[in-house]
Amino acid sequence: MQEGNSLTLDQVIKFAGGNNITADLEPSPNTTDVSAEWLIEKNPEVIIFVYSSDLLGYTINDYSAVMKLANDIKKDPVLSKTDAVKNNRIYFTNISNLFRFSEAVYFAKWFYPDRFKDVNPDQLLKEYFEKWLGIPMKGIWVYPEK
Repeated sequence: MQEGNSLTLDQVIKFAGGNNITADLEPSPNTTDVSAEWLIEKNPEVIIFVYSSDLLGYTINDYSAVMKLANDIKKDPVLSKTDAVKNNRIYFTNISNLFRFSEAVYFAKWFYPDRFKDVNPDQLLKEYFEKWLGIPMKGIWVYPEK
């Protein structure tokens, strides 16, 4: 664990049963730039885009911006060659370090949809907001929603 007991994104991926293909790259598994050739060679089954921007978050109330980005990614000449894009297994999240556990549940559901079909990560996130933070759950935190 990192200082402050927050999980890194790599730890969340592993906790959810995934394999972070950038984990061994420098400078950081969260911000590594890779070449098109490298990405096509690795051919990920799932790609998760993590944003802390105006695409997703507490103040976002529609999917239009993230849907446009998803459509652009599907047309990308490199990404479109990966199994993740071919099989429509690209996901977007803006879940902060504050609630990485809920993010791990989303990841597990995205990695293994058949195994976690009865799990509702949205409910866990709602409980986190309302029970632990004491504020109403609002905003859009992941895409696609299910």
